[in-house]
Amino acid sequence: MTYAMKGIEQQDWTWLPVGAVGCAFWFFCLSGLSALLVWKCLMMRPIPSIYNEPKNLSQPGFELESLKEAELKNFQLRIDQAAARNHQVSNG
Repeated sequence: MTYAMKGIEQQDWTWLPVGAVGCAFWFFCLSGLSALLVWKCLMMRPIPSIYNEPKNLSQPGFELESLKEAELKNFQLRIDQAAARNHQVSNG
């Protein structure tokens, strides 16, 4: 960076300042790419719960079969939400 600034200030464009400017530009682009990867891939977004707590399944006013059916529908809904979230992250 110092050699790049020295070459710019003195208008002395030999191989060293040109290489230093190129290297500084490369690192600047690389840091932008790194920031983009962190922002798009590593930032946490809401994730739907994959399971249900057992206390929600123990409801005396309902039959076990109707609870199982409702829970299976909820499983599929949460799987679809997770798949949509993954698709959005991978194509975003």
